[in-house]
Amino acid sequence: MDLKNDYGRKVEAQLKSARQELQGVRRKHVDELDKFRREIQTKAVLIQQLQQNLGYLGSSNDRPASSSNMEPLAHNKTSAGDLVTQKTALREAQERATDMGNKVNGLKQAMKDKSKELAALEKRCADREAYTDNLEKELEEVRGTLEDVIGRVSTHQSRKRRRTEDPGN
Repeated sequence: MDLKNDYGRKVEAQLKSARQELQGVRRKHVDELDKFRREIQTKAVLIQQLQQNLGYLGSSNDRPASSSNMEPLAHNKTSAGDLVTQKTALREAQERATDMGNKVNGLKQAMKDKSKELAALEKRCADREAYTDNLEKELEEVRGTLEDVIGRVSTHQSRKRRRTEDPGN
C-alpha cells in the first residue's frame, strides 16, 4: 500500500510538473503569437499604405506633364527613388511576415506536440491507477480468503485438541 502511495505521489508530482511546464510554454507561445499578430497587423497597415502610395504615384505618373506643373513633376522624380525604396521595404516586410507566419505555425505544432505528450502522460497515469486499484481488489479478495482459511484451520485445530484432550475423561 505504501509503495502504491509513493509511486502515485511520484507520478502525480511528475504530472504536476509537466502541466506547469506546459502552462509556462503555452503562456510563452501565446505571448509570442500575440506579438507576431501585432507585428503582422502593423506590417499589413504599412503594406496597405505603401500600396496606396504606389497607386497614387502610378496614377500621377500617367498624367501628361504641363509646363505649369513642373514643381509636382520634380516631386514625382524624387518620389520615384522613394518608390523603389518603398518597394524594397514592402518586399522585406512581406518576407518578415512570411517568416513570422512560419514561426507561428512551428509554435502551434510544438504546442500540439506538448498537449499530446501531456495527454499520453495522463493516460499512462490513469492506466497505472486502474491497475493498482485492480491489484488492491485482488489483494482484498486474497486477504478475505486467507482469513476464511485461517478461521477454518483454527476451528479444525480446536476440535482436534478437544478430541485429544477429552478421550481420557
